[in-house]
Amino acid sequence: MMRSPKACAVAVRRKDSSIVVNEQPIIRFLSQYRVFRWPLLRGAVMLVESLHNGMVALTFAAEQAAMDEPAAAPATPPVASALLMAGDAGGTSAPAGLSKAALWGTLAFAIVLGLGLFVGLPHLLTYGIGQLVPGGLDVDSGWFHLIDGMFKLAIFVGYVVLIGRLPDIGRLFMYHGAEHKSVHAFEAKLPLDVASARPFPTAHPRCGTSLILWVVAISVFMFAAVLPFIPKPTTITVLNQVYFVLIKILLTLPIAGIAYELQRAASHRPDSRFIKTMIAPGMWMQALTTRMPGDPELEVALSALRTVLWREQQPTVPGTERPALRQFATYAEVESTYA
Repeated sequence: MMRSPKACAVAVRRKDSSIVVNEQPIIRFLSQYRVFRWPLLRGAVMLVESLHNGMVALTFAAEQAAMDEPAAAPATPPVASALLMAGDAGGTSAPAGLSKAALWGTLAFAIVLGLGLFVGLPHLLTYGIGQLVPGGLDVDSGWFHLIDGMFKLAIFVGYVVLIGRLPDIGRLFMYHGAEHKSVHAFEAKLPLDVASARPFPTAHPRCGTSLILWVVAISVFMFAAVLPFIPKPTTITVLNQVYFVLIKILLTLPIAGIAYELQRAASHRPDSRFIKTMIAPGMWMQALTTRMPGDPELEVALSALRTVLWREQQPTVPGTERPALRQFATYAEVESTYA
């Protein structure tokens, strides 16, 4: 998946080796309003919008994979069937195979699960361990938040390592690496072909994996600075801890906004020794979420990148000159179409 100010393109490799590219307008809920493009706010807004666009991309990829299954083989030609599933040429925010209600429901479930796993669980584990310390350990202690951050990081690493053992997720991580290599080639002003992208690393300074590490680090300082000054609402220990977990969830968006601004600032000075030191842990962490891609994966990533770059040069609304969804037999067809 690649995105630009105007559009988002998702490229998928079918079992017959063809490449299907689905281009849609960027879905904007709040960033269309100027106030939500202010520093510290734009990062949180972009996070929510990216979650939605990512869910749409994964849904489209899953539907294309389902079309390759023998039992689900469509009676009509693949391109025609895909067009029916994706909607009209002007584009829709979600494939027709999954209703908007189902898409939002899936997204909501993913957010709730993520908050429980990476906010609620670390907090409760830290509190439980704190009760084993003489005198106890609560949110008014900096050590509590440091341990909490370590639990978050450990859970995240364990989660990524665990799902990375699944074949489909491993393949997904290969495409993640291909995206990074393609962007590196673009930023180096090289031709957008496999030979140019192949030598670059699979890690990129602006990757979301690095952003997660920034979020964990900032949350330690934010919670240590804020939570000790928030009075406990009751004398019931369990309710107090649930209350503080809810406070942490509310603080997640501003923390994400701060992390986004720091990552954005760091990307402007990529050659600075200080910046390289600051982003090094995030770059190392990407070894967990990327795999070395082959040429087929690079072709798919470059197809999506070429599509959004072509769209940026067009003055009109996405989907008006060409169908939003196109199928190419080879990457050479992509190159000639989006030259």
